[in-house]
Amino acid sequence: MMSSSSFAERVTDLCFDHYERKLTKRGKPQRIREWTTLAAVVESVAGSSGDENLLDLKVVAMGTGSKCLGESQLGNNGQVIHDSHAEVIARRSFLCYLYGEIEKSYLGETDSILSVDVTTGKCTLKSGIRFHLFTSCVPCGDASIVPKSATASAQSESSDSLLPSDCEMIGDIALINRVEKNSDECTDIQDEFSGNGELLSGNNSERNSVINDVLLHPRDNEAVGENVGSEGTRSETSKYVVTKLGADGVTAKKMKLGILDRSLTEDQDLSECKSEPLKVTSQHSNDRNILGCFVELVDFSDVHRTGAKCVAGESQDRLVSGLDYHTVGVLRIKPGRGERTISLSCSDKIARWNVVGVQGALLMHFLREPVYLDSIVVGGHVYSEEAMERALFHRVPPLPDTSLPYSVHRPRCFHVLADFKHGKRAVESTAPPGVKVVPSSSAIISYLYKGKLFQEASACGRRLGVTSKDFNTPKARCSISKLELFRKFLNILHHIIPKDAQTDVLQHTALITYEDFKQAAKGYQTTWNCVLKKTFINWPITPRHFNSFPCDSIE
Repeated sequence: MMSSSSFAERVTDLCFDHYERKLTKRGKPQRIREWTTLAAVVESVAGSSGDENLLDLKVVAMGTGSKCLGESQLGNNGQVIHDSHAEVIARRSFLCYLYGEIEKSYLGETDSILSVDVTTGKCTLKSGIRFHLFTSCVPCGDASIVPKSATASAQSESSDSLLPSDCEMIGDIALINRVEKNSDECTDIQDEFSGNGELLSGNNSERNSVINDVLLHPRDNEAVGENVGSEGTRSETSKYVVTKLGADGVTAKKMKLGILDRSLTEDQDLSECKSEPLKVTSQHSNDRNILGCFVELVDFSDVHRTGAKCVAGESQDRLVSGLDYHTVGVLRIKPGRGERTISLSCSDKIARWNVVGVQGALLMHFLREPVYLDSIVVGGHVYSEEAMERALFHRVPPLPDTSLPYSVHRPRCFHVLADFKHGKRAVESTAPPGVKVVPSSSAIISYLYKGKLFQEASACGRRLGVTSKDFNTPKARCSISKLELFRKFLNILHHIIPKDAQTDVLQHTALITYEDFKQAAKGYQTTWNCVLKKTFINWPITPRHFNSFPCDSIE
């Protein structure tokens, strides 16, 4: 079975390569001075044997962007994209991919990822098809409220002094793993680390595979793992054991390498180990693949802050210094550039997708089941699995059985310590002195549509380069605007899907506007309304006039 780390790295590398090699320069940030965020939907197809090592991966949708429109800039006719954050752009691009695959399946094309269910007349994903969301940094909002150490709080958020991603927290103890695979100098572990835990020599690559680990035995002697000495005998007083992991960094198979030369009895104070290296005493201490591990007591005195504001009615941020600056687990609105927006944070939107699916309401007229994300891969240097899980699915209690096929889906969350070349941290680190680094005003929209790669760029919710005199014309509309997605929906409904395969709602209900068709997806709306009443009670409802454009407004 493929390890979680190698899978996540494959997804990350694939997305970076797709951005670099398959997308043109149009819409990409200006060199040196602009940054953006990258997100993508990756499709995986399992081999016939079901072996994850044979997964075929490809990028089917991609987006960049970091901006939203202020309330006064919003349009009522579905022509303007209100939210241009990368995750939202990637998800809307993914809808275009699904529309193309639905059309292919109803036309009988066998290379579609969908097949038509003869009983319901709706499409269903073929066996082995899964989807994964990649984002180059943590989603804005609740998932981005991540603790940082006291050392880091006094420095820039892009500082290298933040805790590494491979550190495991147990209480206030950070089990920090460092490895150098290619150094010829490393024979004594203690010589390789300074007192504050910094690596002194060797190639300190940000993406080295972790091949060693420390398992901490809790004070109550309920072992996290086996407590085995270097000769294979059980040690009653040793509290730390070094185990060798696979080169991919997972705990699939552990090799006992011996206890550390510092033992902790239950009466000893853990503070004795603060910032002090712990040394492997077995014969494997000279293995160049192992530099060893150390334990550091970490004082989390602050959090990374989000610009997203708490929704009215939710518990508001305390705005006090330290860990209590933000209130966690609440709905948030994305900040505007000088003007308030009505766009919910990406954390909140992904939480919604984990309940009712990424496909939205319209596509449920054609799909038998919702489409869920199987995993979420996050890049960058700021990450907390606890914050991700809290924000994306732990906030929502299980749904009743009557909600099937909907459920509270819990995608696997992975972190890869890799910087996007046009991300904020990477651009700031290479910008010449005196150059002000700013977010890019443009966004990239890209997806596969019936086998062909499509790309366009947008700015301020409209197609990049359009002039004001064309703002309300088809020239200004992006392919992922509500109006264009509605056109794709109606094309399938009126020209592709057989009349006898349409649901009774579509055949016999007088549906006129975009909002009418969304509300006619009864199962979707019932499930989401249940969540709104019980969990997200302060979720802002989009004013109906934003979605009330009729069919006859489409050329």
